[in-house]
Amino acid sequence: MEFVDVPADVFEQAHFKNDFEPFTDYTIFIQYTLKPNEVAFFLIKQQMQDPDPTEDAPAATATKAMNDSDQGTSLSIQGFSPEGQVIFKYENQAQQVSQSFGVGLRYYKPHLEVQYTDESYEDIDEKFLDPIQKISKTKGEGAYVLRPEWENGFNQYSYQYSSLDTNVVYQQGKNLDQYTIVFNNATLQQQGVVTVRFSPKYFQELIEFEVELNGIPLSKNGRGKDLTVNWQFFDGFDPRGVFWTDSNELAMVERHLYTRDSYLYDESHSNISSNYYPVDSAIAMRDQNGSNLQVTIMNDRAQGGSADLSQKASIELMQNRRTTEDDNKGVIEPLNETDRDGVGLKTTAKYYMQIFDFVSAKSKQRTQQILID
Repeated sequence: MEFVDVPADVFEQAHFKNDFEPFTDYTIFIQYTLKPNEVAFFLIKQQMQDPDPTEDAPAATATKAMNDSDQGTSLSIQGFSPEGQVIFKYENQAQQVSQSFGVGLRYYKPHLEVQYTDESYEDIDEKFLDPIQKISKTKGEGAYVLRPEWENGFNQYSYQYSSLDTNVVYQQGKNLDQYTIVFNNATLQQQGVVTVRFSPKYFQELIEFEVELNGIPLSKNGRGKDLTVNWQFFDGFDPRGVFWTDSNELAMVERHLYTRDSYLYDESHSNISSNYYPVDSAIAMRDQNGSNLQVTIMNDRAQGGSADLSQKASIELMQNRRTTEDDNKGVIEPLNETDRDGVGLKTTAKYYMQIFDFVSAKSKQRTQQILID
């Protein structure tokens, strides 16, 4: 364990000017590396203030019930999952909220069009083609079409992206805690860094995730990837296929997996893409087991996303894609953006998570949306 002593303002100025480098040794940090199964726990007590008159009545009542005593919010690492996730536990004593969640990177394999010319395809008796080949003609994934590869002809799956380095770097400052999680597979050239920041002073009840991804490499057969950031929730959290996404940063629209209001849902070959929705500013889900827990994740740009889909009780947002085929929808080129060396483009995005009791507390979604915009 390494302790370094320096003035707090060095870290604060560096971070809030957005030029903070996670591996730079600013002297403010109490820094050490977490080994597997080691728990880093830091409880931050926040002095209670008079309730804000703009807050909802239930939240104000809960605040007064504390009798001006300290409330505690904490974020701690609990361990690692076989799916390459770092498991955290968030606690809010004032709301009596305790929830474990994992964060990781996953990807879908873009479906490639079967390479038949019109003439050769017409000469093939279709009864000898499997379901994938029949459906594949001119329907590969591209810039407009999200179509993950089918496994066994029907099901679509997501896969762990890169390799999780379990040597998580924890840095403790005067007003902010930071966890730096590295995903690195040098053989496949898959790299990403997830920086988790927790500060009741600056973020209140929010947890910040900054996700930095190197360019997506192509596989040997020329296939790219649809790369997602995933948060999975444990402790019995079950949304039962129900979640909400914003409509152009306005009203939250209720969504149900594998359901359409206007017609009978029957889509056996695109179970992923048919349950993806545009997420301009927020996606949320609630525990349907009677706990009153809600999870809201706010993003800093428009993305595609879903919940309770590729993993149980999870939220996923698509941060980057790379394809090598055109989907014949008008752009007349694949979604294959590269730098001058032919390497896929690097992407960085920020997300903010709030875990709260939606009956007794107030959502921070609108406040954070204004700050992001």
